[in-house]
Amino acid sequence: MNEDRRGIAALLLITQAGLALLAALGMYSYVKLSNAGALLAIPELVAFAGPLLLVLLAIGAVRNSRAARLTIYAWETLTILGTLFSLLASGGNSLLLTSGLTGLVLPATIMYCLTRHTISQRNLTTSLLLATALVHLTLVPEHLAEDPTLGRLFLLDAIGFLAMAYLSRKQANWWRAPAAALLVATILAYLVVVLKRQEAVDDLGIATKFVELLALGMVLWPRGAPAVRWRWLLAGTTLVGSIVTSGGLAWAATLLPGSEVGHTHSHVLEGKSLIAEAAPSDAQKSAAARLVDDTRGGIARFADLSVARADGYVATTPTQAPTVHYLNPKYVHSGVVDPQHPQALVYANTPTGPLLLGAMYMMPKANQLPPDIGGSITEWHTHNNLCFLLPNFAIDGLESPFGTCPVGSINGPTPAMLHVWTVPNPAGPFADLTPAYVARLTGGAA
Repeated sequence: MNEDRRGIAALLLITQAGLALLAALGMYSYVKLSNAGALLAIPELVAFAGPLLLVLLAIGAVRNSRAARLTIYAWETLTILGTLFSLLASGGNSLLLTSGLTGLVLPATIMYCLTRHTISQRNLTTSLLLATALVHLTLVPEHLAEDPTLGRLFLLDAIGFLAMAYLSRKQANWWRAPAAALLVATILAYLVVVLKRQEAVDDLGIATKFVELLALGMVLWPRGAPAVRWRWLLAGTTLVGSIVTSGGLAWAATLLPGSEVGHTHSHVLEGKSLIAEAAPSDAQKSAAARLVDDTRGGIARFADLSVARADGYVATTPTQAPTVHYLNPKYVHSGVVDPQHPQALVYANTPTGPLLLGAMYMMPKANQLPPDIGGSITEWHTHNNLCFLLPNFAIDGLESPFGTCPVGSINGPTPAMLHVWTVPNPAGPFADLTPAYVARLTGGAA
């Protein structure tokens, strides 16, 4: 049993390594897309070193190394504290099933495994199989009502997992191969469904996939694992590859046009949240139009980027990216919508130099309600999936679908913000810049 708990701790650390690698690859993509290689070179190195360190700690856990145990305790404590910080900063909005599993339950379980002698790999495997069976079973009625074929597949899946959970209590090990096949098939089927946009990538779906990935690891993991051996290596490589592949494809599905319109069971994993307002009155329509005009006149002097810099505006996003945000510390805490002194300016890097696109107004604190200027015309928004580099809180990427940021950074909510474009954005002066428009301005960079 003592070897069981060390083997389980190693498995969970390998799971964290897979999550960290996925987040690091996301950061790599962000760096490439934003041309921030020079700015984020060292943080990127730290991000990719994290998964390697976790693998070494897993080996140390198997070998019962005291130094490894102490390092693991420190690592998991920091992980939990980081998750709690994000939770408190967001007013509780960041605590989803997935982030709770990966940021609180997973690190707590690892520390529990290293301090308790009474833990069984067989019991955990059974529990994980039962959990995913019950989730599939509860979703059968709504899927039968909307898509009978998909509903029947959910029912068959639930029955299959219940059978595997029952067989996992037996002494024989022949059930492991069909259980692994069922888990892989279920995960692949989910990815096909979300990539075809039949379902949105939501919190319940991703949390269930995480449970299934853990179950897959438990099924493949050698019991006890008293020493590092080929099966240990094969199981770990398979688990990390499964996490990166499934998480990466789910991540890609969230970026597809119309990805939010599919069937959803719970909170959809979107990076931008609108602060909804009522339909605008005539007075609000006039106020919205006046805000655009006032902003255009108020920031005209900043058409020359050097003037903005002289006034105190500093870049908060990579300066070689297609579009760059410049924030002014003098105004960022005012909480006032002042067209003469907006909290931020946005420029495009065009072939002829920086082009002023507009201004961004921002509240001083997260969860602070903004003023209602133009009703639903001027809808403020927040970003809840950004990762901020410690200790200066510069943006270094996006949170992965599993609710994790690259090693060395932390997730946190942004204050409410409102963009006002003073250039002819096809989607309107308050909507997101259209990629095609940005590409035209920047000479092809979207």
